[in-house]
Amino acid sequence: MPLSAKAQAERRARLKKFETPKKIRKARCANCDKPFPKTKPNRKFCGKQCKREYEQNGGTAFGPLKTRLEKLVRQITLEDRLADALARLEMRIAALESTPAQSPSQPSPSASATTAPRQYGR
Repeated sequence: MPLSAKAQAERRARLKKFETPKKIRKARCANCDKPFPKTKPNRKFCGKQCKREYEQNGGTAFGPLKTRLEKLVRQITLEDRLADALARLEMRIAALESTPAQSPSQPSPSASATTAPRQYGR
């Protein structure tokens, strides 16, 4: 006895459930660059939040832009720190050059204080 159209459709649906799914292509999100399963051909974002963020930033990818900006800020702060350290070093060198050198025959005041014996309350 042949199956009705409805029964055939139900049978196909049941069989389709047990079939091995096709290999789903992965795409990268246009905003955060995370991989996501591309179920639709025109899909560009991994979720609604990324799409909203992308559109709020005027159609530019905020994630890659943010990482580039962070790298740039890190580089600028590193250059500033190096410039400050170099300036401090130059100031120390200038201070050392401007002070007169003591002759070796004159003992330094701190050396005599450390060589004297200490007396504790006697």
